[in-house]
Amino acid sequence: MSFKIHHQVNPETLILLEDQDLIAFACGSNIRIHRLSTCELLRILNESNNPIVLLFKQKDTLFALDNRGKLVNIDLGSFQKIGEADLEVEVQIARVSKNFEHLFIKPATVDQLYIYNLTVVLEGTIQYETIDLPAATEPTSEAFVEVSPDGRFVFYAVEKLIQAFSVNDASIVHKIKHSFPITCLTAQNNNEFIVVGDMTGKITYYYTKLDSKKQGKVVSSTAHWHAHSVTSLSLFENNTQLISGGEEGVLVFWHLITQNKTFCPRLGATISKVLLTEKNDRAIVLLSTNRIKVIKLQNFEEVSSINGITFESLESEKPADTYAKYPKSDVYAFGSAPGSIQFVNFTEFKKLSDFQVTKRNPVTKGESDFPAPLRVEKISFESSGRYMATYEKRNTSDTRFNINYLKFWDETELFDFTLNTSVEAVHGGNVTLLKSFTTTKTQECHFVSFGQDRLLQVWKRYRLATQSTGKGLGDSTHKYYWKTSREFSYKGLEITDVKYHDKWQGESKEILLIALAGQAIVLDFSNFSIISTFKTSTEKVPSHMICFDNSAGRVHLLNKTGIWCYNFDEQCFQQNIKILDICCHTFDEASQLLYIAAPAQKDQNQLHVVIEIDIRQYKILRVYSLPEQPSHLLLQKHNQSKTLIAITDAKSNYLIVLSSDKADNWTKRLLSSSQNVEVPTTKTAGRSKNLIQSSMTAFPAESLFNKKSFNVFDPRTVFHEKSHIMPPLKLLTSVVLGKMLEKIDSEVDSSNQPDLNLATDDKYTSNSKTLNEDLTPESLTTESESTHETFPKELIRKKLAAVKQLYKKTA
Repeated sequence: MSFKIHHQVNPETLILLEDQDLIAFACGSNIRIHRLSTCELLRILNESNNPIVLLFKQKDTLFALDNRGKLVNIDLGSFQKIGEADLEVEVQIARVSKNFEHLFIKPATVDQLYIYNLTVVLEGTIQYETIDLPAATEPTSEAFVEVSPDGRFVFYAVEKLIQAFSVNDASIVHKIKHSFPITCLTAQNNNEFIVVGDMTGKITYYYTKLDSKKQGKVVSSTAHWHAHSVTSLSLFENNTQLISGGEEGVLVFWHLITQNKTFCPRLGATISKVLLTEKNDRAIVLLSTNRIKVIKLQNFEEVSSINGITFESLESEKPADTYAKYPKSDVYAFGSAPGSIQFVNFTEFKKLSDFQVTKRNPVTKGESDFPAPLRVEKISFESSGRYMATYEKRNTSDTRFNINYLKFWDETELFDFTLNTSVEAVHGGNVTLLKSFTTTKTQECHFVSFGQDRLLQVWKRYRLATQSTGKGLGDSTHKYYWKTSREFSYKGLEITDVKYHDKWQGESKEILLIALAGQAIVLDFSNFSIISTFKTSTEKVPSHMICFDNSAGRVHLLNKTGIWCYNFDEQCFQQNIKILDICCHTFDEASQLLYIAAPAQKDQNQLHVVIEIDIRQYKILRVYSLPEQPSHLLLQKHNQSKTLIAITDAKSNYLIVLSSDKADNWTKRLLSSSQNVEVPTTKTAGRSKNLIQSSMTAFPAESLFNKKSFNVFDPRTVFHEKSHIMPPLKLLTSVVLGKMLEKIDSEVDSSNQPDLNLATDDKYTSNSKTLNEDLTPESLTTESESTHETFPKELIRKKLAAVKQLYKKTA
């Protein structure tokens, strides 16, 4: 089961529900409902394949409008979809009047405003009136639409121009030219004035008196406190107070009668939206870091907060590879926001904590002379979680500000650390590898780092002679500090992975297995002498160690050409599964299951698959499809199940829920209910193997998560044929694909060794077929020692038809 999760909160979808204690907002195509008092996640809804741009509530119905014009009605009692309407418009901005009479949409393709009668739309008739809008001089200019509280007027602002229109006859009531580019807009209840915020930090009141028959010159007044752009404005119902938020992360409370103002400072990030409760006693503040804070307005006390996951801007340089499993809890730590680390439970889409690696001002303007904060690019934890190492650096066009640090931290409590040692300018200014291991004999923790200087350094703790901070040391209370104990370099080649092991050829011996481009080195850890070297690929491509096999004296490696098993005793490769262009992987040591992501071809459509492999038997178990290429695969466990998280470069997650027992049951039902599906077998090395493997899990969500806090979605809502040119998941992982995958497994035979063992130096070849070559019915074959049989196309069509028929029954 697979579904997509987005993380960036759309400020325009932030609304209050029921008794003002429930809040709803949209992250991409997902709707999240939280309880404000406890911050508990109550429900996640996914009723659309496209990003949602507007949420509004009428009685017991929640309405969600996506950017393709699809309006979905959701019953708040059962949280089930009860209706939908397709407006067939590409939405840029959407607003709804407070009386729910009209829906206003600014299309992305034309400079017009569409006005829909909401009652007529819900009855199934799609009709609208249009208002011609002024065009922006710059295509990147942001536009704003605001509806008067009584629904009789609509305001449109773009760049420095504001226009007020009558909803009844679409006539222009007012035209106002502002002095600076507009950044936000709100309207007063009695239509007497509007409030405008701009990029200079000024707040301007324009006294329009829209109900007046004669419209004269517009009178205005100005207030100024914000140092940067005003990002949000919210008026009280009685029109006596105004709350403004800005880029500097300060909430300003304006008393319009007395002209006094009070402040709620240090919110930590740019304010994206301020929402007031009906009693005007609390403010719900959305920050640019995806954090929602509930502020009591009487004393500006923070009542509660909902922590969202923050990813780096897509316009930034290549995202850092910062994902690391935190040993003391089944969560991941990664550095996304500059200078900080987030501890995140991806299964529940919850950020548990933020940890500041670099002390900084989080709202400093990017165009100021102050240099950009350092980015955390590498994180590594000691196996027990007591120590953490981080690598952070800054790269700017002005080389005076370029700097990098390798820092070592001691844990003080869960998700919190204190700095022990800081080393500046390591590895020539760029670290590409940072890992840790604990030796078996002495139980000492070591960190290893490698970088631009092509030098592998092993870091170890040393006792301080006297307690002193000294240069590069942290708090004086520390009795230890970190420094290099050994260094290693091999022919100036890049080291891609390092693995510690305590046995060599059946004897107790501490070694380091070092992976380079196209080869690997076995290093004696006691004296750093080379014990053995061997080739790992026909081409000079980087390899990664998966795990050691103590009983068989072998190591499992992975590179872009596939998975390989090297036997140290026989000094040859025993098994392999050749899959080209593997982009990322993760390994579950407890179950010895490997998960890899690679591109694939299905019915002339390019897609990406995640393959589950039993590394002990080199057996492909299951396959899952994704419409995007993942950059990382992460694995989290929850009770008796596992969740695989595939993170894409677009910073969205695809969650694949794994449960082996349920998958086996589903496979048995598939075989028993498909009368026309035969199960051919092929003999490989004297043993019979079934060609059909479990392909997709299908099980009730309540067996994994509590209904109150989690909801698992039907995969068909994600992989919709309108938005993804690919078949549904259950059709994708069909019998044909199962045969192909088992055929790859059957080719792994001790009597048919790859030419890698026989080749000399760098001239390696392999006869194994690639994954893409086998994804067509014409290429499905079975091989034995004396025969070569091709499956008839007619038989394959019958089996596909049976799977499709079963899919229709279960859908």
